Amino acid sequence: MINKGKTKVMATEGNNIAITIDGDTLQQVDHFQYLGAMITDDGKCEADMRSRLGMARSVLSELEHIWKSRSITLSTKLRLLRSLVWPVGTYGAEAWSFGKKEQQRLLSFETICYRRVLRVPWTAKRRNEDILEEVGGRQLWNSVVARKLRYFGHIMRKEDGNLEKCIITGMAEGTRGRGRPRRAWSEDIKDWTHLSTEEALRLTRDRATWRSVVHHAANVHDSE
Repeated sequence: MINKGKTKVMATEGNNIAITIDGDTLQQVDHFQYLGAMITDDGKCEADMRSRLGMARSVLSELEHIWKSRSITLSTKLRLLRSLVWPVGTYGAEAWSFGKKEQQRLLSFETICYRRVLRVPWTAKRRNEDILEEVGGRQLWNSVVARKLRYFGHIMRKEDGNLEKCIITGMAEGTRGRGRPRRAWSEDIKDWTHLSTEEALRLTRDRATWRSVVHHAANVHDSE
């Protein structure tokens, strides 16, 4: 049963389609919200990332009274930041593809968070390196790398024929459209682990081995 009043349709690459139910044409949209994630017709994660980080900045502002408090230690403020703000901003980050622009957007968001927590105004002209040294280094990017790699391992250990596994390993039917290929989701796995898809797939079969790969990759990117 389909509720035509609540049903929308979306097509990739800007194609126009017409699906009717009982003579009524369903509305075609270029994006929709599903389980908290923004799905767009171009298949990119940029809109979802902007939306999630925008919501996280709102939460960051709502907690301003905590960042201003002198009775709360810095370590406690950082723990609150990691538990109350970052989960909002990185919800569904396992599905994102991180090109240079996306990575820089996430790193900038992390730096903004630290400056708000430390109460550092832009007029202070403090370097980001000094800010990171005071808080003990970057942690947000480290956690996102680890989460995506763990998710990859979880998907790869599923039985053959699983739709997600088929898509990631490039076994989905169809052909790619014309033009410069956009960054694939699996390219992050290759860049972070320095492994081919086949090598990574083999290593995921052993949980302990893949856990070691995830730990090494996340720590390397954290130090960067």
